[in-house]
Amino acid sequence: MTSYELKQYQKTVAYNQKMASRIPEKIPCYVYIIQCGEFSNYKIGSANNIEERLFGLQLGCPFTLQVIGSRRFDTKKDAMRKELVLHEAFYLDELSREWFELDDSQLKKVTELLLE
Repeated sequence: MTSYELKQYQKTVAYNQKMASRIPEKIPCYVYIIQCGEFSNYKIGSANNIEERLFGLQLGCPFTLQVIGSRRFDTKKDAMRKELVLHEAFYLDELSREWFELDDSQLKKVTELLLE
């Protein structure tokens, strides 16, 4: 990772932490893993409604997207914390923002971290 990429990553983490601190407590939310086509590209994100999020993402993607894992959290703040843990664990494999290139063993680890 270059120094520029590291600075961009640090800015993203700081922004996510700042946003998480502003979220109302009682909004249920999901953290999801979405696969892009048959590729090893995955989006790790959070949303109040996974189906709506998938629909919105699919509009701008020529490949079929599918949810391959998710977990419900009682609060959006808890969901964003878990999402941040996952992003930090795999930041070296980040393609762009919330998109990651993961092999089978990494995908298994992401799923384990999501469920713990």
